[in-house]
Amino acid sequence: MKFVCKEIAIIDSDFGCEVTLSDRADQDDIQAGQTVEEIVNSLGQYILLQRTYSEDEFDSEYVYFETSDFEKSGELLEFELVLSRTKFMLTVNHTLYDIGIDIDNQKYDELRTTLSKITRMDRTTFLED
Repeated sequence: MKFVCKEIAIIDSDFGCEVTLSDRADQDDIQAGQTVEEIVNSLGQYILLQRTYSEDEFDSEYVYFETSDFEKSGELLEFELVLSRTKFMLTVNHTLYDIGIDIDNQKYDELRTTLSKITRMDRTTFLED
């Protein structure tokens, strides 16, 4: 999958953190009366990475990967991630997700910090360009 990212959403809370990169700038285009298929198609291409924290010592953390190709979504176990100010490249199960980005220093730092929490730095490379 390859696309140019138009929107990056970052959530960092007490329960976990999440990063979504999308080729659509506004996800509020859902109209009343649309079918599920129309809604799904209106979302465009996207990548979502999410870590949920354990609530207690009996619970475990979970890292989830989702893409607009739902069949390839699931727990994020084996991956390689490369991030620069102009490129987000993620390889999951031998599939490359090559996403062009254009972000300022503040957004890059926020994205880098949140991705570090999600991936725990395993197989993650941050490039300075």
